[in-house]
Amino acid sequence: MNKKHNLVIVDSDYDYVRSIEPEIIRRYAEKVDVQIITDEAFMDVWFSEKREIDVLIIDKNHYGDYLKQHDIHQTFLLIPEIDIEQKVPRSVRVMVKYLPEGELFEAVNDAFARIDLAAVAPDRKPQHETRVVAVYSPIGGCGKSLISIGLSRKLRMLDQKVLLIGCDDVQSFSVFGDLDLHADANLAEELRDPGENTYWTILQNLAGGDVTYLKSFDRAPHALGVGRTQWKSFVRLMKEKGDFDYLILDIGSRVDEAGTSLMNQADEIVLVTEPNLMATRKVQRIAGDPDILPNKKCFLVSNEYHTDGMRFSEDAVFDHLCAYAGWMDALEDPVFYRLALGISDTNDGKVQPAAAETAEISETEETAAEEKDFLKAVLDKESEME
Repeated sequence: MNKKHNLVIVDSDYDYVRSIEPEIIRRYAEKVDVQIITDEAFMDVWFSEKREIDVLIIDKNHYGDYLKQHDIHQTFLLIPEIDIEQKVPRSVRVMVKYLPEGELFEAVNDAFARIDLAAVAPDRKPQHETRVVAVYSPIGGCGKSLISIGLSRKLRMLDQKVLLIGCDDVQSFSVFGDLDLHADANLAEELRDPGENTYWTILQNLAGGDVTYLKSFDRAPHALGVGRTQWKSFVRLMKEKGDFDYLILDIGSRVDEAGTSLMNQADEIVLVTEPNLMATRKVQRIAGDPDILPNKKCFLVSNEYHTDGMRFSEDAVFDHLCAYAGWMDALEDPVFYRLALGISDTNDGKVQPAAAETAEISETEETAAEEKDFLKAVLDKESEME
């Protein structure tokens, strides 16, 4: 069994320690040994013996040469204000004490990741496999990225750890966030040539608010040498690590080998359509072609924003996304909750009752009949319009 890693906090400013202690305990208590020292007399006794410390957080008043006799992998020195003349060893990182605490926790996470990823993700098989959901549509501008974000948000509200990845060259999901926030230049290099630092580099390039996502590149991924092979390797690596319950792949609208390859890695597919003639014709073309749309469990969602008056019957699609004036309002549509329930395994591996109407693409006679009825309805509608 691997030795448990440790985190030591030394600061006699009790009010400051009390402000960060709940989050420290929540984040790390179950994964590493946490030692918080606020009493100076106890500090002297504790450091009188040689210590092995993975991560030390210490304020300026208690930092000193005495620490050199201890084996400390990473030290965070908290100072009240920026001091450009402060000289410290390379293993010491200086941070302004009263900056938002999130910056400190992010730095601590990075430190543990550098020491050993097992410190924050114990060396054990995950209790469940990471599941992959591919969100796809042959229709450009149909709200596919919006649905990717909405699904990710609702899965997170169901206490699932979710990572959203924009795999298409446009990386459309990024327009819903900070357009100036991009992945580091070395991420593409690590994806092209995976090594021992690849996973750590990926962790460094995650961002989030309502949704945790991989930062978009500042150029089209293919221009950086990131394509089908690299995304497949990315998905395999994330599944192997098991730190997320779900990977949501926003894979674009192109019908090509890369998109089909990613869909083949998925456990479920969310197929987005629109209630109009051209969109329905496109879905019709791919629905029966396993070389484009793999034989997977498929949730067909109709975005009502672009319609020519066509209406799908209730049993033809899993659900409908109503038309909204703004995308932020659309994210609150109940369709995302129902879709998240339908996809999640929160009921001992069984699909929740709310998902009983899931449209499943398979080779069974029952489903084949349903698909035939769906396509017949499409053709009937085309005849009426002609």
